Amino acid sequence: MSEPRRLGEPIELPWWVVPLGLPPLLTLVLGAVLRAPLSGRLLDLVASAAMLWVLTLVARRVRSRNMQSVWISSAYAFYVFVTLIWAVEVGR
Repeated sequence: MSEPRRLGEPIELPWWVVPLGLPPLLTLVLGAVLRAPLSGRLLDLVASAAMLWVLTLVARRVRSRNMQSVWISSAYAFYVFVTLIWAVEVGR
């Protein structure tokens, strides 16, 4: 069993967290900048923040690379669907 982490101890994330985190980070910024209804902005902000949280959670907790792929693929499926809804609301 692993020892508990100490407060302030650095956590090493895999390299793939940065490239996979760029699209949610970009839509998070665009959601705050682009004109859209409040519901669309909230939808984008919540979905983007949740996707970034899921990425870091999967990177830290799931040990199997195959299961990491499954979790991230399913999370991205929901994220892309929500981002499409946000893009339609921005285009109105």
